[in-house]
Amino acid sequence: MPLVDGRFFISDFELIGKIGIAWLTLCYLLAVAVVIYQFVTIKDTLSRNQLRLVIVGSFFGFYTAVFVLIAPELYYYILAGRPYFWNVAQGTGGLVMIAFILIAIFRYRIWDIGIIIRKALLYLSATLIITLSYFLSIFLISQLTEGESDLTRFLALAVSVIIFLILRDRLQRLIDQLFHRETYDSATVVSSFEEKLAGIYRADELKSKIVQSLDEIFHFKTFVLSLKKNELVYQPTFALGMDHQKLDEEVEIKPEMEKMLRKPKVFSPGELNQKIFLLEVTAGELIVPLLKENKPYGFFICGPKKSEKSYSLQDIRVLTLIAKRVIALFNTANLYQKDLDRQLMLERERVRISQDMHDDVGASLTRISILSELAKNKSDITGETKEWLGQISDTSRGVMEEMSQIIWALNPKNDTLEGLIAYIRRFAFEYLEPTNLHCTFNLPEVLPYRALSVEVRRNVYLVVREALHNVVKHSGATKVLISMKMDERGFRIMVKDDGRGFDPDKLGFPGNGLINMKKRMNDIGGEFLIRSWIGEGTEILIDVAM
Repeated sequence: MPLVDGRFFISDFELIGKIGIAWLTLCYLLAVAVVIYQFVTIKDTLSRNQLRLVIVGSFFGFYTAVFVLIAPELYYYILAGRPYFWNVAQGTGGLVMIAFILIAIFRYRIWDIGIIIRKALLYLSATLIITLSYFLSIFLISQLTEGESDLTRFLALAVSVIIFLILRDRLQRLIDQLFHRETYDSATVVSSFEEKLAGIYRADELKSKIVQSLDEIFHFKTFVLSLKKNELVYQPTFALGMDHQKLDEEVEIKPEMEKMLRKPKVFSPGELNQKIFLLEVTAGELIVPLLKENKPYGFFICGPKKSEKSYSLQDIRVLTLIAKRVIALFNTANLYQKDLDRQLMLERERVRISQDMHDDVGASLTRISILSELAKNKSDITGETKEWLGQISDTSRGVMEEMSQIIWALNPKNDTLEGLIAYIRRFAFEYLEPTNLHCTFNLPEVLPYRALSVEVRRNVYLVVREALHNVVKHSGATKVLISMKMDERGFRIMVKDDGRGFDPDKLGFPGNGLINMKKRMNDIGGEFLIRSWIGEGTEILIDVAM
């Protein structure tokens, strides 16, 4: 290139090239200005991150053109003296720009091709490492030995492969971090999610725990769980990162979104032509359908992550698995609620029946007993008539006693261990009062709250009643002790007297009372044991597991 007065002469061709570069640079600056404007105005996190990469990559792609526009003489000087340097600078800048744009595309888009790109980068890295380490090994071996041989080349190749195997895991992590695709064990995550929600059946608590557990996995900035009410109407039931007052507002979605929700596939709001209000206030990035029997049951709206990282394919798979588990949890909670409602209905019915029996049947039996006693005591009533009236009075009192037990068993207020012990204690005092037996109790000072079923309460009470009946009728005792002990497995009740006792081994044909007592305990999964010593009394032991 000719030099005139120490300055480079610019030909017409070079002038045209300069104008072209200036035009290209101006277009570039305008494009960068538009991108920066979008970056400032767009609120979507993914779009901002994508634009940031495009801006940085574009700078590397066009910095040589900007340099030519700003310092053309220096450009021609470098081009004349070191043309290879300029070519390297242009090529490097172009490669960097392409790399940044590819990252912007695949890092912030949920495409299966991302896997291909990651594998390609891994294979490319493997090729470079093996090639470079191979030639380096050959060089070092050639310096240490007189020449190459098949053995040295084989050893060099083996060393190269070993180096790659050592670095492979680190390379994979670096590539995953580049694309924000940190891997984790999906099975462990889903299993941990299920463990945290095990045993939660109340609907409100379940919804809260579902969202909290999901947030522990993904760390959402915003998140909404919505459940279907009818047709196209959905009710947001729990949210993160937004005003909870908005949860009171029902959301009517478009038929297009309803159609998308019928597919068991996570999708992006960008696939919808018309977005709903919730997607705007949450800046939703993913919509996860909840399907029950292949029909929409609800959906998750997943907003940006707090880390500003994009959702990976693995994230989507985990969300899909968790969505299925959530439906199973809701089904279990619904069944539990139905069972709870049924139990409440049964309890209300039990209360009603016990009240009716107490008010109506009990009053009628009491009236029969009183009238029969009055009739029996009249002076003109004698003989068999008086005897029959006495039997009527005794029978009515017996029925009243049995009915009292039934009313006690039916009343839900007595469905506890404390209620059982209180009733046994009251019965024992009333039953033994007319006798010469002295009854004592050895009970825990404080009884823990333990729910007992009607069947357990009634059978335990009847066994204790039969035991006391046998003490009064057969033992000839003067004292009887009723005690109770508790442990982690359940409780034990003992009825012990100081009567004449008997030899259990010589009890050839036990009476119906003992047989019934054992059967009643077997019916409730308990244990019945009788121990007796001649002249030392008898012990009746009943063990009940809880």
